[in-house]
Amino acid sequence: MNKDVEAKNWYLQVKKNHTDKPQAAKAIGAIRRLESYSQPFTLTGPTLNDPNVTFDVEKLRGEAVVVYYWASWNTQSLGDFAKLNLLLQAQSKNGVELVAVNLDATAEEAKQFLSKSPAPGTHLHQDGGLESRLATDYGILSPPTFFLVGKDGKVVSHTVQINNLEEEVRKLLK
Repeated sequence: MNKDVEAKNWYLQVKKNHTDKPQAAKAIGAIRRLESYSQPFTLTGPTLNDPNVTFDVEKLRGEAVVVYYWASWNTQSLGDFAKLNLLLQAQSKNGVELVAVNLDATAEEAKQFLSKSPAPGTHLHQDGGLESRLATDYGILSPPTFFLVGKDGKVVSHTVQINNLEEEVRKLLK
């Protein structure tokens, strides 16, 4: 809502006053998200289809990356994946990748959704949903949340939305 300074101050209060609570870790992640512009984007975690395989976004350096935090219970996910699929098809020759971080409580929920509605990209999942490390690292409070990462591995936007994503990707690739 373009109130990053106010939000950061509130998250700092949570961090300071509740150091022994899980909310402090989420607040630290939220501050990291709010301060992420032009910073290297780090994301590692188990893949949805094989939790023994660890994905590292660093391997996509040299590509533009859309990171999409989603959950099967969020009705917007189905439409978002349709738009993301079109975006990836349109930019297939320009080096755009999608990393989709699922925030369902269990992998089975995500797999069931994807069996009915296949979606592009590399899918990550860690049990715990919104309380997992994948969500906490950037203080993800609710899906959908997007990051746009440049070919240099740095965050171009942490506020991009599905409705302006295509335009932002085109600008990034110029």
